Amino acid sequence: MAFRATKQKVLNRGIPPDGFLDELIAWGRTAPDDIFAPNENADVYSSVVEVLGPWQGLPHRRAAMLEVMRVLAGFESSWDWNAGVDSHNPTSTTPTTIEAGAWQVSANSMVFGPELKNLVLTKVGSLDGNAFQKAMKRDHLLAMEYIARLLRRTVRANGPVKRHEIDEWLRRDAVDEFLAVLGAPSMIRALRSDSVEADSIPSVRAEPAEAGMHGFDANTKLTATTAKALKEAGFKFAIRYLSRKAKPPAKDLTADELDIILDAGLAVMAVQHVAPSGWTPSDTLGVECGDNAAAHARAIGLPEKSSVWLDLEGIAAGTPASAVIAYCNAWFKEVESAGYTTGVYVGANCILSADELYLSLKTKHYWKSGSNVPDIPHRGYCMVQHIIPDDKIGGVSIDRNVTFVDAFGSAPMLVTRGPAMDVAAFASPLLAEPAVADAPAVAARDNDEAILRELAANHELSAPMDTLIRFRNDHGAPISARYWAIADFDRRSSEPRLFLFDVRDNHVQSYLCAHGKGSEGPTDDGYASVFSNQPRSNCTSLGVYHCAETYNGAHGFSMRLDGLEPSNSNARARAVVVHGADYVSQDMIRRTGRIGRSDGCLAVENRYATEVVSALTGGSLVLAWYSKATRPADARFVADSAADEVWSELEPPAAHLAMDASETTASLAMRILQSPKIVLARGHSSGVQDNATAFDNIKDTAEGRAAHRSSYGNAPGGVVNLDPRMLRGMLDLAESFSFSVSEFCGGSHNTNSRHYAGCTADINTINGQHVGAGPSAASFQQRCRELGATEVLGPGDAGHSTHIHAGWPRP
Repeated sequence: MAFRATKQKVLNRGIPPDGFLDELIAWGRTAPDDIFAPNENADVYSSVVEVLGPWQGLPHRRAAMLEVMRVLAGFESSWDWNAGVDSHNPTSTTPTTIEAGAWQVSANSMVFGPELKNLVLTKVGSLDGNAFQKAMKRDHLLAMEYIARLLRRTVRANGPVKRHEIDEWLRRDAVDEFLAVLGAPSMIRALRSDSVEADSIPSVRAEPAEAGMHGFDANTKLTATTAKALKEAGFKFAIRYLSRKAKPPAKDLTADELDIILDAGLAVMAVQHVAPSGWTPSDTLGVECGDNAAAHARAIGLPEKSSVWLDLEGIAAGTPASAVIAYCNAWFKEVESAGYTTGVYVGANCILSADELYLSLKTKHYWKSGSNVPDIPHRGYCMVQHIIPDDKIGGVSIDRNVTFVDAFGSAPMLVTRGPAMDVAAFASPLLAEPAVADAPAVAARDNDEAILRELAANHELSAPMDTLIRFRNDHGAPISARYWAIADFDRRSSEPRLFLFDVRDNHVQSYLCAHGKGSEGPTDDGYASVFSNQPRSNCTSLGVYHCAETYNGAHGFSMRLDGLEPSNSNARARAVVVHGADYVSQDMIRRTGRIGRSDGCLAVENRYATEVVSALTGGSLVLAWYSKATRPADARFVADSAADEVWSELEPPAAHLAMDASETTASLAMRILQSPKIVLARGHSSGVQDNATAFDNIKDTAEGRAAHRSSYGNAPGGVVNLDPRMLRGMLDLAESFSFSVSEFCGGSHNTNSRHYAGCTADINTINGQHVGAGPSAASFQQRCRELGATEVLGPGDAGHSTHIHAGWPRP
């Protein structure tokens, strides 16, 4: 913005630089309210009340503090963040008395209040005087919060304030200007009349995204007009760019543009530009780019904890992975030290493998590009990009993005303003309107239930709709999604049988939909009658699905599905998705009397794929329904000359669950090593280092060697062969759960423990949650028993509150 009153001369120091004012305002927008709230101390507010008071609410006090800090930094350092020792002060001779930074504070000032020590300890990790000086110069957010909190404790530590030397340079019009740029320009007149409550002032903060929010990234500066157009298109957030260089170009995100985007009702995140294709990363470059990203984020006013993303793509061929990892981790360290949440955009030619992205990068947030890139093992992505050629809204070229909560509970951190944004409206851009913010949740649920039931009754779908609504209510699914769907496999494939329900427009649209080739049976009559959750069955799986992220695959614009019931829990592992297909068409019906069949996917006509996927993606529910599935007597199998027997999900015979008996112990272990659903510990909870960790045990077995036992505590040492029944059990468990194994035959257990016989595993997390805290322990234990484990202990059993002990019979 154009500074005026805040750009006035201070003493003989000149005028403050725009960059300093930008950082001061950015901090002022997000600083905790308690810094400015009234207290009983003889503090800075009581010192300058005659010059800038009387105080008229918290926003006024916040702006006045910025004005004091503006003038005081001029007195103390001429607004130099890196100012060092005061050569005119004879006491500035030791690490605790040497002043540092824009406000020339020394470490011994921490004695004035415990909150000062706590702040430094939290931000610096030490109360050492030398560390304090360095931090006051380098960490501008810390320097600003520290001087503000110190001034709230006392003015005795600051001569220009104590002696009222700053008073003649303090300006009421500068306070008004600070008020305006803090996000409340209309508050100036209102505050003068005492008519507005302090807590009604909108504030800028970071908050986690909900799954299914639609946003966009753009390399074009947004105006009020274009931001409004994008908001009206249904988007919830914008991602804009930061420069790699110290001086950003005009097209990148600025404080003014941030205000424009937030004013339009969009949330914001930032990503740093990547170098031109063919660049070479290094740790030194990571420090430089990370430092610039943090500095620009601070100057713009992005609050602490908000997401700042590293764009990782276009790296020169032949670059070693170690150089890429060093660059990324150096970048993360710089940005995290400034208080931001880091994440990595995984783009084309990122060099790193899936394991390197997950195991070697020191971040918890992954953003999947529209390119063909590795999946992130175990954790998954928390944001996914979808690129549509020539995609423009309001003249702005965009790429689309959808947020997710990954398997460990992490989500992108959005910059928002004002009351907590309404993230319950999950509907897709261009196909929905935001939910009414003040509508009670129960009323919204009751209203859409009535609409759904009426629409379903009109299409003879009352029973499946009752099932879908009951699941939604029992499991807390989003109540405000506009679109819901039922695939009715009672109907022949030549009939439209995927029904899309629109609760806003009270409308149902139906589509042709394929079933899996394993579901039809020997009659080849166009009806599905056999359903399975088993891998390689090529069957449709019944049950409720969560509509997840979109992607461009072999069948074009498609959408992944997550099965939410035991009957479809392997959907993602089986790559069961919604996509378009040539074999689903009226022409196929004319030629064969039915449409073609999929490998288990819900395939629709190519011409309707984008319409269906765009409506459902990011949070809606789909039910795959077959009415006879409620009658166990109908369970049967189909023999197919081109495939193995495929069993109905209702009553799978035990023989079908058995693994291939010819598979070796080594090959089982290798499959465990390669499984994205199984994490193997590389250390013991005791801290003892040896070659008997869960990872070592499986690696040795995969390479044809016996597994080592530990040699400490009760452990007997030596080696043992891991039991193939247990290894098969681990792989079967991975069909339904993701989990981490803390021990096999290593570690110290009871003297006669089955661990030492090589037939037992300890599991400490399931589906990204610790065993003692998550909801899956009971079902996991039951599945272990079904798979042959005879000693299964967990929460509720003595000594097993934090892990599950799954032991198979001794060999």
